[in-house]
Amino acid sequence: MTIGVIQRSAGHLPGSAVITQVKQSAILGDDLFLQLGIQLPKHGDTRTEVLRVPFKDIGLLGPSESAIPLDVDELRFAPPTVGYWVPEGVIPTGATPVYPEYIDVASSQALDERLTSLASGVHVVIAPLFHFQWDRLTQPPPHDGLVPAGGQVILAIRIEGVPGADSDLFSFNVARKKNRAWLLLTPLTVVGDIVTFPIQLFIISRGDL
Repeated sequence: MTIGVIQRSAGHLPGSAVITQVKQSAILGDDLFLQLGIQLPKHGDTRTEVLRVPFKDIGLLGPSESAIPLDVDELRFAPPTVGYWVPEGVIPTGATPVYPEYIDVASSQALDERLTSLASGVHVVIAPLFHFQWDRLTQPPPHDGLVPAGGQVILAIRIEGVPGADSDLFSFNVARKKNRAWLLLTPLTVVGDIVTFPIQLFIISRGDL
């Protein structure tokens, strides 16, 4: 018990939270907004968060120096690989919808060719990750912005006369925040460990743990 309380106070090591759905995507000014369904690691709970991605950031490598983590409930999301978290968790009113496009191809070369041929504008593409591959036999065709297991979200900008740029989104690093208040329980848990230790030892000796 005591070890568990100490672990809770220190927070959990980061895990990967994967994108399961692009619930909404829209443009306002020179920014692309994405409302994403995100599945948390371990317990698999899903929550909704919003990203703001300036057009000029699409195609850059690594997070912006000005991007900051998102602290929400007991969680801390690391800065995304592109764009910025929107703490309010909503897409601004007046934004123009952009509907996700599905590209289902069998190779990275074919995907590159399809991305190159996209029309002028800003695109939100859902496509396979080729080291996973979509299970086309058992999964229904994706729709409504759903990202199948083994899928990724690609942000693509195509403006005439300007080289095209793409950014991939698949997962986010997330951890539980430290909560030193749990340490206040350690005197009680130490007593509990002392009282229950003979029982725990007996169960371990029987091979039930």
